Amino acid sequence: MTATRQLVERYLQGWNETDPLRRRALIEDVYAEHAAYVDPMIDARGWEAIDATIVAVQGMFPGHVFTLAGEVDAHHDMARFHWHLTKPGADEPLRLSRHAAALRLLQYVRDEAHRFAQHYHHILRRKKLEE
Repeated sequence: MTATRQLVERYLQGWNETDPLRRRALIEDVYAEHAAYVDPMIDARGWEAIDATIVAVQGMFPGHVFTLAGEVDAHHDMARFHWHLTKPGADEPLRLSRHAAALRLLQYVRDEAHRFAQHYHHILRRKKLEE
């Protein structure tokens, strides 16, 4: 398993974790202390605000689980991955109407995951250049 895939899996674990202490540990492992999670609906800065954002999404989709859907594609300091949100006990991912506000929220989460992975790869590239 690549380091990038492990990072993406820890990122998704943070979105799934309902225990506050374990979720906070995952957030601190994945995000820098003053990281920003920004999309059109939220501007969360720092671990506390990111944690509150995750709690809010969990409140909107109680018991649902984010899972990695396929492989993580990483190249040129970028990572791309797809995820599914699944209802408790369901075999298939959640399907929402194209006009659902929840779909727009999930699309924003997807886009932020992409930005997060992109930023991480810029850090890796910088480290390689400094070596």
